[in-house]
Amino acid sequence: MDATLPDSKAITNTQIDQSATPESNVEKAKLQVVEIDFSKPQPGENLNVFWKPARAIIRQKAQDWLDYSSNPAVEGTSS
Repeated sequence: MDATLPDSKAITNTQIDQSATPESNVEKAKLQVVEIDFSKPQPGENLNVFWKPARAIIRQKAQDWLDYSSNPAVEGTSS
C-alpha cells in the first residue's frame, strides 16, 4: 500500500447524472475526493464519522491512479 495513503479505502460512484452533465465526455468531469475520518472512540458511545475535502496530495494520488488505470497500455504489461 502507498505510504501516503495509510489504511485508505476507495469508494467509487460510477453513476453519472446525465441531467446535471449534458456532455457525455466523462474526462471533462471534475474529480471530487473526500477523506473519511472517525472521532476518537468513547466507551458506551456510538462511533462518529465525518468527511472533509481531501488534501491536495490525496486528490493527486487518486488522479494518478485513475490516469494509470485508464491507460490501455497498462493492461497488457506485466511486472
